[in-house]
Amino acid sequence: MQRAPIILPAVLVILLAGSCGLDLTDSSDDNDDDGSGGGSYYFLWIGADKDTYTSCGISQDCPYGEWNYGDKEWISVAYNYEYKRAFVHFPLPYLPPGAEILEASMELYHGAKQEDGTDDDQELWVHLAMEPWNPLELTWNNTPNTMFDAEYEFKIKMRSNGWCSSMSDIGWLVQTLMDNRNQENGFMIQNSGINEPAYDKSFSSVNDDSRTADFLGASPRLLMKIKLPSGYSIHDVAMPPVSADSDLNFSWGKDFLMMEYANGNDWPVDWHVARPE
Repeated sequence: MQRAPIILPAVLVILLAGSCGLDLTDSSDDNDDDGSGGGSYYFLWIGADKDTYTSCGISQDCPYGEWNYGDKEWISVAYNYEYKRAFVHFPLPYLPPGAEILEASMELYHGAKQEDGTDDDQELWVHLAMEPWNPLELTWNNTPNTMFDAEYEFKIKMRSNGWCSSMSDIGWLVQTLMDNRNQENGFMIQNSGINEPAYDKSFSSVNDDSRTADFLGASPRLLMKIKLPSGYSIHDVAMPPVSADSDLNFSWGKDFLMMEYANGNDWPVDWHVARPE
């Protein structure tokens, strides 16, 4: 296993992190190509750097509309007696020229089964967050999402006691966000509320106990399969500093893990990847 910390709060960090539980120390680590000299393939697990949720009761005066949940160990999505929307943000890597995103998905960890008494076989709608937001200040009443751009929305398929994945490949969307970083504010997740079943589901947040200085745990994750051009390796990929308003546990100190990587022919088994359906 190879691992290197992300340093806060300063400049870009070039070396990222090795995949926990996998032996990546052999000489093939930076030369795992398709046999035709076409470049190297890597699988990336990027942990969220901030998240929260907002809520509003169904009565006219919107109870809980001023409440903030940025310090909770979970994020929630609901449409029943209460509306809840979750917000998640990921630091996006800088890839070298000519790199390709072959596949990407967003995943949330649902560590329960029918906790609200309803079926877990549900779908979550994901939209782009339209403006910057602070997880320790965001509320329903000051939410940046009063409008949605349908061009960039996708769905996440829920399941019990496991990772819930986007239902389609979002590599194109991740590339779009990387090309427009000054307009990138993460994602908002909700139940559409229109002809949809009522439910109230929770997912692990960046504040979950499983997330530590050297383990990404069950916090929201962005998974990417990338191809680097010949002559480049994982050490030519750079991670930006995490968001200045991140709600990660800074008591960890300045060195902590934000990304794991692996190479090979398929996703590492011990990542328990929920493939898009």
